[in-house]
Amino acid sequence: MKKIKSYKIIMALSLGAITLMPSCSDILDIEPQQNLSNNVALSSSSDLVTAARGMYDLMQDEDYYGRSMFVLPAVMSDEMFISSNNAGRYSEMQNYTFNSRTQWGRELWKEAYESINAANEIIAANITDLTTAGRNAKGEAYAVRALSHFNLVNFFALQYPESSDLGIALKTNTDPTELPSRSSVEQVYQQVINDLIEAESILDDSNNSGRFTKTAVQALLAKVYLYSGDKVNAADYASKVISTKGSLSSNWKNDILLEIRNTDIDNEGVNSFAYFIDQRGYGDGLARESLFNLYDDNDTRKSDWYLKGDRTGGEIDTQIITKFTLGGATSPNDDNYPIIRLPEMYLIRAEATMTTNPAQALIDLNAVANARNANTYGAINLDNILLERQKELAFEGHRLFDLIRNGKDINRTTDCSVQCSLPYSSNKDSFVLPIPQVELDANPNMQPNPNQ
Repeated sequence: MKKIKSYKIIMALSLGAITLMPSCSDILDIEPQQNLSNNVALSSSSDLVTAARGMYDLMQDEDYYGRSMFVLPAVMSDEMFISSNNAGRYSEMQNYTFNSRTQWGRELWKEAYESINAANEIIAANITDLTTAGRNAKGEAYAVRALSHFNLVNFFALQYPESSDLGIALKTNTDPTELPSRSSVEQVYQQVINDLIEAESILDDSNNSGRFTKTAVQALLAKVYLYSGDKVNAADYASKVISTKGSLSSNWKNDILLEIRNTDIDNEGVNSFAYFIDQRGYGDGLARESLFNLYDDNDTRKSDWYLKGDRTGGEIDTQIITKFTLGGATSPNDDNYPIIRLPEMYLIRAEATMTTNPAQALIDLNAVANARNANTYGAINLDNILLERQKELAFEGHRLFDLIRNGKDINRTTDCSVQCSLPYSSNKDSFVLPIPQVELDANPNMQPNPNQ
């Protein structure tokens, strides 16, 4: 069942913009949890825990981790294509015809900053004698703020090699009147790292995978360091996670470190990611044949995550995605959506050490292939690592950034009629989403991107 939404105008919700803020609440909530910090002073550990639940609830929105965080990197790269029989969602993102008023970029910006605002309220709460749960809520807030700033800088700015270029506006206080300008990419990364190190110092591993833990924070640090080019710290933090969690499971869902959890009463319903790809729902998102063909026949991912079949009213003998499914007869819940998984740590360490310790890097790379009963690799190099990332992390929000952070072209060799080849060197500004026009109109200090 989809959470009931009402809408109200909120001033200065997203860095000074006047926007529509979704106010979500479950029927049994006395007060919408994500609004608690805005309407009631946080004065106890219990308040922080409740506010943290609301913070995660914001992340579940369809324009954030409920759908767009997985669809956008897939349709903008070479993973997913929109069926010819579609409802119009995300087509402009696939075809690179988006602009500063396009819904998908605008709403992603808004939802990410809403989660940052919720985190800031928790961080700013001055409460002494915190319980373990209250202390963890503080740590989780630092981690969520870091994650959302990291996501924003990846979508709305050039990748880290362009470290002096415009990043995004950092929001680290609760002042609703602030009209900040954009920090550099390097400054954003430093803030993200600082927040994650603070979260690491606070958190333990007592939370479930639906919330940040110390290990999940370390995993995100490994990813952030890799994206920033700091291979030493990337390998170090990936090793910490691997040391804690151990070897990979043959069941990929057992290796989730952090996820968006869906229940039968708390999910995005017809607006969910699962509904977008499941043929019992909209079923608009299909896998490209070029991706499907990468898997060996003995690779369990090929049979578990894909189904060759016909799209009703659309493509014949196409690649239906079954990695994430809607609730049904066997389970009342939609599948949970992973944010971080253990296999990525093996692949991060392989990428970070492929020149300094190639033997271990090859072992890490083949650990992922072996867990899926796939053919192993005989050599360690970036192309093989990116290939395994493409296969293992499909539809989890990685592919677009794996390509552009390595300066790789986007080549859509199958299921494509528009924008089938996108060379990176001559189009790098095109891969950056425009700053939403509503933000530019409301904040005179906000600079547009060069492609606007």
